[in-house]
Amino acid sequence: MTNSPYIMIVDDDVFIRKLVEFNVNKAGYTSEVFKNGFAAFQAIQKRRPDCILLDVMMPVMDGFEFLDRFNDVFTDDNRPPVILLTARAQENDAQQARQKGVLHYITKPFVPAELIELIDTVLHPTDE
Repeated sequence: MTNSPYIMIVDDDVFIRKLVEFNVNKAGYTSEVFKNGFAAFQAIQKRRPDCILLDVMMPVMDGFEFLDRFNDVFTDDNRPPVILLTARAQENDAQQARQKGVLHYITKPFVPAELIELIDTVLHPTDE
């Protein structure tokens, strides 16, 4: 196990999972992928991620239900940042995500390099 930040990737689309995992690992992060919110929520009980990349529309447990359960476990003090990666581009979805504590809301398709820059910024904020 390395000391690099651990990124949890939660998406039901195998292509998106592989694309994100490849780019996250290439950037030097450790990652683990999950097909739905339920599997990710079970895993989060055992290992706290440094950042979560989360889809909304997934079977078994969608991203918003995951966030509800996640918010019951983590307080603002110990909460890993969540970045939503979703095909849902409606403003009310973005607003609901922000109300549930999501840090950034990115719509698909996205540019992998920009996602990595965002993760870098979230995990290593600069002091201004």
